[in-house]
Amino acid sequence: MSRTVITEIERIVEERLGGTVRFVPSARLALILGCEALLRRGDGVAMISPLCEVVAFCTYAAGMKPVFVDSTQESPHIDVALLGELDPTRLGAVMATNLYGIPEALPELREMCKRRNWALIEDAAQVLDSTVNGAQVGTFGDVTILSFKKFFDEDCGVIICRRPQALARVDELIQKYTRQPSRLTRIQARTLKMIRKIGIGRLEDMLGALRGKDEDEEPVGGLQTQNTRLTLSHAALSDAIENENVLAGVEPFLMADSPRFRVLPPPAQLERLLAKLKGWDRLSASYRRRGHQVRAALTPHCLDASPGHDPCYLAVPLVTASRDACVQQIWQRERLWTENIYNPPLTDYLPASAFDDARRFPERDLRWSRDLLPVPVIHAEPYIRSLRSILNDIEPDEREPSTQGMVGVSNEG
Repeated sequence: MSRTVITEIERIVEERLGGTVRFVPSARLALILGCEALLRRGDGVAMISPLCEVVAFCTYAAGMKPVFVDSTQESPHIDVALLGELDPTRLGAVMATNLYGIPEALPELREMCKRRNWALIEDAAQVLDSTVNGAQVGTFGDVTILSFKKFFDEDCGVIICRRPQALARVDELIQKYTRQPSRLTRIQARTLKMIRKIGIGRLEDMLGALRGKDEDEEPVGGLQTQNTRLTLSHAALSDAIENENVLAGVEPFLMADSPRFRVLPPPAQLERLLAKLKGWDRLSASYRRRGHQVRAALTPHCLDASPGHDPCYLAVPLVTASRDACVQQIWQRERLWTENIYNPPLTDYLPASAFDDARRFPERDLRWSRDLLPVPVIHAEPYIRSLRSILNDIEPDEREPSTQGMVGVSNEG
C-alpha cells in the first residue's frame, strides 16, 4: 500500500513540475542527495548569506562548501551579474532558494549555469506555484528539492531530477541511506563537523538555543525570537569544523524533519499527504489570495518581486528599519510567531574557515537580515490588523533608510 501511495505522490508532482520525481522521507535528506548526486566532494556551492542555516549544514553534510555571493539591491536573491564575474572554477553549483515564495532570476541563472558548466539546484521549500515569465518555479534546475512541510504540513519531500546521470546517482543514494541507515550516520558524521565543545548535547538542542526558543518560558522582554539566529562563538564553531571526531548530535539534527528521517513515513501520513496533494490547486489559490490581501493592506512596506515574477507567497516580506519592534509588538498583541528571520547573515554566524566569501557588497546582506519582516500569509488577518497600527506609528524618516534604493536607485558609490 505505501509503495502505491508513494507512486501516486510522485506522479502528481511530475504532472505539475516535470522531470523524474523521487519521494524522500525528509526534504533535508533530499537536499543532501541532490548535492551528492551532482557534485564532487569539496565543490563550492553558491548561495546568499541571509539564509536558513539548514541549507549550509546540508551542504556540509554532502561534503561541499558554501560560497556566499552577492544578493541584489532589490531583493534577497542572487545578483546574477556579479555571479557572472566569478572565476568559474570556484563553483560546482548554484543554489537558488526563492525565499518567501519570491522567485530568483531563474532563467538567467539557468543560462549562466549552462555556460559555466555549473549545476543549478532549486531549493523549492518556500515556493508552491510561483512563476517566472509564466514558467513554474521548480522546473528550471538540474535537481529541485520540494519540501511538503511548509505548505502541506507533512514532514517529507521529493527530489526532482532532470539529468539522467543525477537520477541514477539519487536512486543509488536513496537505497544506501534508507536501507542501510548506519551508513548515513558514519558518512555525515565525517563531513558535518560543526558542533563540538559547544556545551549543547544535540544539534537539535543547539538550533533551538540559537533561535532563543524555549517552549516553557515567555520570550525575554516579550521579543519573539524563535526563528532568529543568535550569534554563536566563532571560536567554538571553528574548533568544531576542524575536529575530526564523530559528532553525536548529527542524527537528531538530520532527523528534525521527521521521526523516521531515513525510512518510509507511516502509511497514515502518506495517505494524508496524498489527500492534500490532490487539493494542490485549492491550497495554492488560498495562499495567493491571502498574499494579495497582505500586499494590498501593507503596500508601502512590501518588497516587490521583479517584473515577470509572480510569487505565491509563503510569507510577504516587508522592509522596515523597525523590524524587531514590530516582531515584539506582534507577539505582545497577538501571541503570533514570525516566519523565519535569517538574522544574522550566515557570514556573521559561521567562522570564516567554514565558507568562501565571494561578495563585493556585504552591506546588502545586512539589510536583508536586519530590515526584512516576513508576514506569514496563513495568519494574514491578525498580522494586518497589528501591523497597520504599528507601522503607522513609525515616522517616515525612520523608514527611509530601508526603502531608499530598493528599486533602481544605487546606494553604493
